[in-house]
Amino acid sequence: AEGEMAVPELLDSADAGRGSLDILCKKGIIEIYKRPVSRAENEFFEPDVPPEPTDEQKAVLEKIKGKTGRFLLRGVTGSGKTEVYLRIIGDTIESGRNAIMLVPEISLTPQTIRRFGARFGDMVSVLHSGLSVGERFDNWQKIRKGGVRVVVGARSAIFAPLDNIGAIIIDEQHDDSYVSEISPRYDAREVAFMRAKQHGALLLEASATPRVSDVYHCKNRLSMSKRYNSAPLPEVEIADMRKELEEGNSSVFSKKLACEISKNIENGEQTVLFINRRGHSSFISCRKCGYVFDCPNCSVSLKYHSNINKLICHYCGYQTVPSKICPKCGSAYVKYFGTGTQKVEEEIKNLFPSASVIRMDMDTTAKKSAHRRLLQKFSDENANILLGTQMVTKGLDFPNVTLVGVLAADMMLNSGEFDSEEKAFSMLTQVLGRAGRGENCGRAVIQTYSPENDCINFAKVQDYNDFYRQELALRKLSVYPPFCRIFTVLVTGGDNSAAGIRINEIKDELKGTDGILEIMRPVPCVVSRVNNVYRWQMLIKASADIRPALWKVCDRHNSKKRDTHISIF
Repeated sequence: AEGEMAVPELLDSADAGRGSLDILCKKGIIEIYKRPVSRAENEFFEPDVPPEPTDEQKAVLEKIKGKTGRFLLRGVTGSGKTEVYLRIIGDTIESGRNAIMLVPEISLTPQTIRRFGARFGDMVSVLHSGLSVGERFDNWQKIRKGGVRVVVGARSAIFAPLDNIGAIIIDEQHDDSYVSEISPRYDAREVAFMRAKQHGALLLEASATPRVSDVYHCKNRLSMSKRYNSAPLPEVEIADMRKELEEGNSSVFSKKLACEISKNIENGEQTVLFINRRGHSSFISCRKCGYVFDCPNCSVSLKYHSNINKLICHYCGYQTVPSKICPKCGSAYVKYFGTGTQKVEEEIKNLFPSASVIRMDMDTTAKKSAHRRLLQKFSDENANILLGTQMVTKGLDFPNVTLVGVLAADMMLNSGEFDSEEKAFSMLTQVLGRAGRGENCGRAVIQTYSPENDCINFAKVQDYNDFYRQELALRKLSVYPPFCRIFTVLVTGGDNSAAGIRINEIKDELKGTDGILEIMRPVPCVVSRVNNVYRWQMLIKASADIRPALWKVCDRHNSKKRDTHISIF
């Protein structure tokens, strides 16, 4: 009666086993055969009506119309950069060419797909790691066969088999997630530059906080300094957590932030809370002897996750049940230290029992399509609070979000990397920009133990220009990018001593290489052991591209099949 039906669907609807089907097939009553079936997600989007562009949008579009090569757009949060992307891609399609749109996080893909699907319909295809292998294969085949005009996705989408590319756009170009830290190692921004060059296409990189080195080197710079609806940037207040402690407030929330959250709940407005750490507690320690519950495979402490009552290593995945007794001294003085998203969620429920909370971190978004479902729930149900890690700092656009709280700004500072201030400034500026994107004015509270920090104060007023000038001066003084190139040599192995010896051998071999300004002393990585593999690194400052010399040394050492492996990035 059905004519044709998928075997699993037929067996399920008939409540029958495969044996019955095989008997019918042997009797010639039915035929079982295979044919390709697309697993790609096909979602219908109501077509949108393009809004009238602002004067700033018109100016940007006019400057890049018909142009090729690399352009860098700095636009404040909420300035309407997405509409610029849509119009560029619309013009590209009209000219008979195709486009690639990159976003840094899978969490941004649902909103981006919704916007692009409403504008371009079924001409859009998606590529990102959140899809199943089958779905990625189907989308890849559809793109390869020419059934797609626009590819949207995270960093791997830059390799989409799209022909006749006329435009490549990289949103939030400052984001580290464009760099693959596993094999194959690549920077999607560099791949985008090469693909644009090969196709004679436009490459537009955009961000509210573009990378300092890119601003310095890029000649074609564009800017958008006003929000799309002429709304003011959020009013930001810095909460000094030192004073909070002096006044006896031991809560995760300062009095100011707690008060503002209460106001938002009463007014039916939404709040975004950001803390750059998942889990419940940073570590568990014995207060009597100082013993810390560490991972047996990695040189890091285990993090406590209250929802499953387990200690977990965020590097190798090792899990164990927490003990109430110290394994070293046998005392019961075991305490949980630090704060993560789960602990904050618990405190929200204690302080604001009527509030609806959506937590967004690696634990809650592990399942397929979890990003989309959580964001949809936050939007559709008008949940009071969206709590999360870096996932909530980028690109999210909810008109009813009027308050942003940064719970521990100090976590982002002083990481030991030369660009730690730049990363902290970017993250703060991005998350503060989630507030006040609708009709109501936005507010924000930054909680910190370092209220005098320049980076925090620049982010408070979203003053990129002054931050850029100060950061550039400091880097020039210390000879860091953009005034040099930095390369990292990473040596890994099962034996710590062997890895240390190997990296020092490499250092000696590289001495005197043309273009090298300084070879820094080899040191163990910040996390020196991951899954029982020891890690040593060495930074090299250079005035030129020394990768050929580095690859030569790397290949020579790796070809000897020793108990170490060398990587260069």
